[in-house]
Amino acid sequence: QEILDKGGREIGRLRGLRMPIGRECPDGITIGTQGISRSHGLFSQAKNHWMYRDTGSTNGSWINGQKLEPEVPRIVRPGDTLQLGD
Repeated sequence: QEILDKGGREIGRLRGLRMPIGRECPDGITIGTQGISRSHGLFSQAKNHWMYRDTGSTNGSWINGQKLEPEVPRIVRPGDTLQLGD
């Protein structure tokens, strides 16, 4: 869900074993914002969890306000906030 000043809107659902996210991801979740890299990050399923890793984006990724190191996967739990770029 994309969080906006006036609520939110769904931008995609995680499905399959791998789901890329970025500005140009026809086989994943596409977010048309210039502050996001073409291929910004990757969700992947590991047993009963979803993992997210920043794939070396220019403007970075954060989970719950904590900046992620590029290429280091992190568990994403229900209710977590993932920020991409600005």
